[in-house]
Parts: sequence; C-alpha cells; structure tokens
Amino acid sequence: MTNPLTAAGANKTAKNGEPPAAIAVGALGLVVAAAAAPGLIPLCIGFAIGNRGYAASKHRRFWLWLTPERWPLMVASGLSFALVVGFTVSAMVRMTHNAAPVELWSWLVASAAVGAVGAPGAFLIGRRLLRRELIEGRARDVLVNAQSIVAMTEADDEQVARSVGVSLNEDTVGLSVVDPVRVMTAPIPVEIGKDVRYGVGILMPDDSMTDRRRSAQFTAANCDLLLVPASAGQQRIQVFAGSGVGKTEFLAGIHAAQNRMGMTTVLIDLKGIAEDAERFAADARAQRDYVGAEQLVRVERGGWDFFDTTRDELLDRLMFIAPKTQSTDYYTKRLRRVLDIIIDGRGTKPLVKSLDELTERLADPVAHLGAQLAGPITEADRHGDTEAKSVAQDVEAMFAPLRRLLPKTGEGWSFTKLPQGSATIVSLLPVRPAERLLANLMLRDLRELLAQRSEQSKAGTTLHPLAVTIDEFPQMVEPETDAADEAVRIFETARAADVGLILAGQTVEGFSLDKEMQRRMLGAGTAVVLGRSALPDTVTESAGTRVQLEAAGDPYGHGINSARAQHTFAVSPQQVRQLHTGLFYLVHEGAVARFMAFRTI
Repeated sequence: MTNPLTAAGANKTAKNGEPPAAIAVGALGLVVAAAAAPGLIPLCIGFAIGNRGYAASKHRRFWLWLTPERWPLMVASGLSFALVVGFTVSAMVRMTHNAAPVELWSWLVASAAVGAVGAPGAFLIGRRLLRRELIEGRARDVLVNAQSIVAMTEADDEQVARSVGVSLNEDTVGLSVVDPVRVMTAPIPVEIGKDVRYGVGILMPDDSMTDRRRSAQFTAANCDLLLVPASAGQQRIQVFAGSGVGKTEFLAGIHAAQNRMGMTTVLIDLKGIAEDAERFAADARAQRDYVGAEQLVRVERGGWDFFDTTRDELLDRLMFIAPKTQSTDYYTKRLRRVLDIIIDGRGTKPLVKSLDELTERLADPVAHLGAQLAGPITEADRHGDTEAKSVAQDVEAMFAPLRRLLPKTGEGWSFTKLPQGSATIVSLLPVRPAERLLANLMLRDLRELLAQRSEQSKAGTTLHPLAVTIDEFPQMVEPETDAADEAVRIFETARAADVGLILAGQTVEGFSLDKEMQRRMLGAGTAVVLGRSALPDTVTESAGTRVQLEAAGDPYGHGINSARAQHTFAVSPQQVRQLHTGLFYLVHEGAVARFMAFRTI
C-alpha cells in the first residue's frame, strides 16, 4: 500500500515546484549535454537568463542590455544551435569509427565556442518571450509583473531617446544630450506619398506583437515621427501639461511647422515671458528663410487694434470695458446712447478708427457730426455739463489702463486684418488686470473672425490657412465665464471655419470645475495631448480602455491564484504623473500614442 504521508509529501512537492523525478531528469540531461554537446550549455544559460530573469526584469537596464534587439544576433543563435547539433552528431559518428581522442576534443571545443557565440542571441530570444509573458500578465509573481512592465516602458523610452541623441535620466525626470550630432530639431520634413509632412516628435514604440490603431492625421505608415496634420482645420488640439514639462517645446514645434507650411499664424502666450516670445519670432523668421518666404513676423506686448471691427461689435466692445454700475442703469444707458451717436453718427459718418479720434469727437460733437445729430448730447444741464462731456470723462477712465497697450493709429494688428502668411506673437501677463482685459477682448475678436470665416466658407470662398495657438487659455476668459464652455464653442466654430486652433492649459480642472463641462470639452472631437500632470485622471479617462489580464495573488504576492481579462485605462494616470520631461500622450479618434517632442533649436 502507498504511504499516505509519502503521497501527501509528493503532492506538496509537485504543487510548490518541479517533481523530484523531473529535476533528476533535467540534471542528467545537463550532464549528458555537457559531455556530448557542450555548446548547448551557454545557449541554455543565455536563454534561461533572458526568459527567467524576473529579479533583473524590474530594472530598466535589463531591458536595455543588447538593445535594440538585433535580429542578426537571434539568427546567429539559431545557426549556433544547428552547428552544435551538427558537431555533436559528427562527433558521435567519428566515435563509431574509433576516432582519436584529440580529434573528438577539437569537435567538443568547437561546439562550446559556437554555443558561446550564440549565447547573446539566445538571451534576446528568451527575453522576448519573457516580455510577451509580462505584457500578458502571466508571470507567477504579481508584483514583479507590475514592476517589470514599468521598467520595460522606461527602457523603451530610453531606447528611442538615444536614437535621437538624448537620454532620459534614470533617477530624475530630466533630459540630457548624449550625442549632439544626432539630436533632431523640429520641424522635420517627411515625404508621405506625394505630400510633404512635418515631424515635431518621435513616437515611442508600441508592442510590435499586437495590432495598434494610429491616428491618420498625426501619423503615417512606416514613419516613426509625430506629424503635424496637413490642413489647418485638422490642427485642433487641446494640450494639458504642468509647468516645466516641455509644453512650450511642443507648442514651439507645432508653430514652427505651421510657419514652414506657409500658414498665417497667431501665437498668444499668456505666461508673459518675453524670452519665449522672441524665441517663437526668431524661429518663425528662420522657417520663412528656409522656404524663401517674406518675413512678416511681429512680436507684440498687446498691440491689438481695438477699433478694427464692425460698428455693432465696436459698440459692444466699448460697453464691455465700461465700468459696471449696480445701483442704477441710468449711466449705462447714457453711455450707450452717446457712443451710439459718436462712433459714426448712427451710420451717416465714417466709423471712428482710433482712441484719439473718439476723444476728439466727444470733445466737439458738432464739428464732427453736425448740429442736428450732436444737438441732444450737447445740451447743457443746470450745472453746465453735457452728456458728451460726461461720457468723455467715462471714456478716459475706461481706456486709462489700456492706453499703453494700444497701438498708434494704423499700426496695430487684429485677427481680421492679418497679412496672409504672417506670424504674430503676442505676450501678455494676465495677472495684470489691464492685460487680462485685453486678452478678453482678443478672444471676442477671435470669435468674430471664426464666425466670419465660417460664413465665407459656406459661401464657397477660398480662405488662406490660419492657425491660432493660445498658451494658458483659461487666463484669456472672463472670470465669470466657464473656460471649458468657451473652448468647446470656438473649437466647433474653428472646424467650420477651417482654422487650426490649439488651446493649452495645465489641467482640465483649470478650464472648468464642472464635471459635465470637462467631459464635453474632452469630447469636442479634437486631439488631446497630455504631459506630466498631478491631476491627469479626468483626461486619461477620455483615452478609453484596453483589455488586460488582471491577476489576484496570494497574500505575499508570490503567485497568481486567479486571473481574468478585463478593461483597464489605456493610459494609466500614474504613468502620466511619472512621465519624463518632453514626453506626452496623444489621444485622437480612439488611438493613443506616446511621443517625445523635439526642440526647435
């Protein structure tokens, strides 16, 4: 009879590890292999280290060793195995013919040498199989599986970074140049079919063993670069990234590509950093020099033409900057009534074109409008004041904070009179009330332009390509207005107007605290670019999910008790929090890609 204790011990051994008989057979096999085919030993050791190196797989250096995975090494490993088998068979045949021991030893030494040559390739084959096992979540140790995936991703990023002459610091989130000759700068022209597209970053590798969906507008087959969409209307992007993570570099790359493509561009930088504005301008000039275009580049600290608009819009702008009264609307109605007459004599005179001209008309309405039109606003009250005089004082107070930011007559810019192919860079600091007010007014001007271009496009008018980039967009919106709602509205209009529109901010919460409005903005049909951020959860949710094996481990994390396939975030919030400087996720049309943005200089 079988001893129950012995049977229980055997079952326990089989459950915790390999049965003793299998171990003995394996050991005997190694002894035989060492004696008959010593070349198999280095091949097996190389494969075992690559395929069962769980402890080392938690470190990115394990995945960088002998990387990239060179196919010649793998092929050499296969040839080595074939030669080792050949040497072994040849040695056995010679033994049957009573070959001399020295001759047999030469064959065995050659077998060992060939096996050593093939060991690196065997390691790569084993590591490739281990990579597949870890990606599918089939490793016995659940914790090692999770840690190895992180190390694998970091190694992939480092591999791509080295291919363009930079390195991702292992201990920090910084970048360093390791090969200045190989450093790539945006924009990089790429021939795609019969067209030329421009690359502004390099894509990080996807899992080559699985089909991945890519965005047709931002990528192309057999091209590892992130490409700027070919038409202005396709360049609608929301950018969310914290300070100092490379967001300015990405925006600079897009701006450079737009200038190389000959688009009319406007970049509004609401961080107010003068050095950045000058850099954008210098690069715009360089791109125009490259293609031989005229340099129509201007840098402004405001410089916006308040009066370049239609009559109704001008009246609305004047009322927008007017002081708000809460006690009575008498003064507001008086201001509107007087301005309605002054700006153009209610349609009978030329529309006022500057602050000086508006001031002159208020000082002497009769001389500019005639007694009949000016009569009601020039009648003196019992104190000797007139409505025109009172409104002149109001206008002086309204424009006092803006005066230094407004240009001289005819020298300012506006969205409606941008020269074709020009580049305008505007730097404002919204912490100053006057500059924030000017930014609010510029946004009104942009809305008006988008509406006009949309109507012209519907009428069949051919419009020159226009692209607008606004960094720190929430600072451009009036405090009482939801920035996400404003973003959605102008994104929708920009699509109909065929205008490229890039709105950048630090977090989606910076646009709106309303969850529904956040979701509406992220679902506006634009591309979303996400850099390192402390609060990425809402944006990562918009990237969708993917199927992944979720495992349940034992209490000590040393084994998988159960596992099932289920949907998890396609972009992990924690991975976003740990992104290196210069690395971003692109989410567009159900596709997710990770890329590293190039510098422009």
